Amino acid sequence: MADAQAARQAVSAGELAFAVIIPADFSAQAVPGAVAGGGEIRVMLSEGNNHAAADLAKHFAGQLGHQVNETLNEKRWTLVLSSAKGTQNGPDHLEARVKQLRAGATALAAGAAQYSVAATALSGGVRQRGDGVRAMEAHLPDELDAGQFCYR
Repeated sequence: MADAQAARQAVSAGELAFAVIIPADFSAQAVPGAVAGGGEIRVMLSEGNNHAAADLAKHFAGQLGHQVNETLNEKRWTLVLSSAKGTQNGPDHLEARVKQLRAGATALAAGAAQYSVAATALSGGVRQRGDGVRAMEAHLPDELDAGQFCYR
């Protein structure tokens, strides 16, 4: 959609499960990183419309955020490295640190994937518990006679 407000309204109305809102000046604001939050992507979702779609949107948002941040960091480091070419060992040193950052980002992504699996399992367990409680409630008598349980 060309209009962010229309996308928000479509999500609120349940016409869309979620919407990814990317500002028109995203690249110009995000790559230099001069302003905090300058290149912000928003994922709009409505958990009340569809719980499964909301879970999918949350997972998608996390993955999207990770990939966008990784790409932006590479672009920013390219700018830093090109600016640091005049220093003696700066580019080699920075390149080694960028490799470390990438390894850390990979480990973070693996942890996020494990978290997602655990959250899905927890959600299923909570759902089963609720089904069990409802099944027990269905077998309870409408009214209990306290005298039935007294021994004399």
